[in-house]
Amino acid sequence: MNSGSFDVGDLSSLGSCYQPPKQERARVTEQRFLECYEMLLGEKGFAGVSVDDIAAMSGLGRAAFLKRFGSKETALLLLYRRYCHDASAEMARLRDALPDYTGLRSVLYAVSEAYCALLSEHRAVNRAMGEFFYTQLRVHPMTQAIFRDAVAMMEAIQQRWLEQGTYTVQGAWSGAQLLVHLHFGNLLGATSGLPQEDRALHALVVDVVEVGLRR
Repeated sequence: MNSGSFDVGDLSSLGSCYQPPKQERARVTEQRFLECYEMLLGEKGFAGVSVDDIAAMSGLGRAAFLKRFGSKETALLLLYRRYCHDASAEMARLRDALPDYTGLRSVLYAVSEAYCALLSEHRAVNRAMGEFFYTQLRVHPMTQAIFRDAVAMMEAIQQRWLEQGTYTVQGAWSGAQLLVHLHFGNLLGATSGLPQEDRALHALVVDVVEVGLRR
């Protein structure tokens, strides 16, 4: 994958307590904890998973988890950081590939498919971040950063496929917001009225996002 603008080396959004592992043994321990945590998130959700649950599944102990992460919130943000990195790289790839598409609707269909696939791959983490948002009542800085990448992608699509003067920057924000809300709502099971068949769902997303881009 190409590298997007999301800075995977910036750890400031994780809080001052987290320090990345420097030795191989510590990296293996961190990876084991995160793998178990992600599995548990898929089964129980953010609120339903405790540090004791993660420690028990990993076989590494509660004290080791707290020493490595400090809290389950920090561990969740590390998992979410992986998703943001993958999403940013995928959007960069799509921007680079714009000349390969035959028109606006074809590229929007590809964007819808790619975003849906990313959410599915990182389903448990995204659902947990949805819970985290509703408990904190604030948008995390990593979410803000990845959304700006989505807007930049939509601006590139506008410039490639729409005539000058027929679109605005606000339209790029609208298109990105519609893409995210439709697919994220579907991930959470909050949009049962949307088509269940993939082609029909992506076609609907294309229709709606195209309207947003032309604002």
